This record gives sequence, C-alpha cells and structure tokens, in this order.
Amino acid sequence: MSDIGPASPFFTGREDVLSELENYFSPQSSITQSYNGKIFVLYGMGGAGKTQTALKFIQTLQQRFTKCYLIVANSEESIKASFYDIAIKNGFSKSSGWEAGLKWIAKLEEEWIILYDNADDPNINLGKFLPPNNHGNMIITSRNSTLTQLSVRSKELKDMTPDEGAQLLLKHAVKSHQPNSEERLIAVHIAAKLHNFALALVHAVPIDDAITTTEY
Repeated sequence: MSDIGPASPFFTGREDVLSELENYFSPQSSITQSYNGKIFVLYGMGGAGKTQTALKFIQTLQQRFTKCYLIVANSEESIKASFYDIAIKNGFSKSSGWEAGLKWIAKLEEEWIILYDNADDPNINLGKFLPPNNHGNMIITSRNSTLTQLSVRSKELKDMTPDEGAQLLLKHAVKSHQPNSEERLIAVHIAAKLHNFALALVHAVPIDDAITTTEY
C-alpha cells in the first residue's frame, strides 16, 4: 500500500544519493536506531531536488515496503492532518485524533517507510512525530540542516553535475527526437549558466514540444 506518488518522469541523475539511500535502508545494513528505526535526512536549498530524489528512491524500492506514507511536514498542522488521514484510511473513526495514525504505525511489524516532506520550520519539534518502531524507515527532506541531529545518516543535496544538468534540461526542451550534438553542447552551456540548479533548469525552458534549446 502506498500513499506516495511517483517521481517526475523527467527525474535525472542523483545516482550517488540514490545509492547511499539504498545502502542505508538495505535490510543487510547494520546501521540503525534502536528506538525509531532508520532515519535519513536529505537537506539542502529549496529547489535542489530533495523531494524528487526521495520519491525516486521510494518508487524504485517500494515493493520492499508494505506501507509507504507521505507526511506533509511544512507545518505542525499539516503533519497532524497527514497522520489523521492515515488513521481514517486504516479504519479509525473520524472522532479519532491524529495520534491514532502515529500509534498505528508504531505498532506495525512489517517494513514501512514514511517521507516527511519539506520539514523546514525550525520551530517544529519533529521528533515527537516519528513513530517509535524498529521496523520503520524514514526520509526527511528539509532546508534545515539541524534536523540531522535526528538521524544516523544525512546528505546535503547540492547542485547537479554538469552532465546531469544538461540531461535534465534536454528532457524538458527536446521531446520530439533524440538530442543532437549541437543541442547537447547548448544544453551544457545553459545548464552551466544556471549553476546546474535543478529548479532553475526545470523552469529554464517552456514545456512546449515546438521549442528547442537552440532557441535560447
């Protein structure tokens, strides 16, 4: 069962981060937290691609997890609303509080994963929203690097590599054919001008099949 949607079809690269996530969350990994399970914090600037990278990882390995949940973590209210939705979907009455969802997950005996997305507010005590369960796997995306205190493993997501940046740009700009050598060179140049920053690359080209990189 998954409440988490797929990554963007334009997702590109980040193989090093995906590999690190896979190694950390592997059943063979000896790294764990005895009380809360495995927690990985993926942090960095807004628009760096943290959410899409987390979604890609979960999408790739979701068959391993019996439950996959998304917690909208930009505010305490949205976190509670997400856990309340989990409670309702699993048979609790509408009069149940958000705590019912949290406690339900804490009692699961199968492998599950939660994505806490956009946990940027430093005033939120996110720790109280982490289900105590050693079967748990949790990814937290945040601009707030201090959340690394909650985890054994963390990773700062920085700019894409020049090759990744060019590939992402081409996926958006050239859809009707395989990019030619001239278009690839132009894509590398444009991506470098945008510092290979994921969000800037996504919005650098209009989503229109008639537009190609040679027009920039």
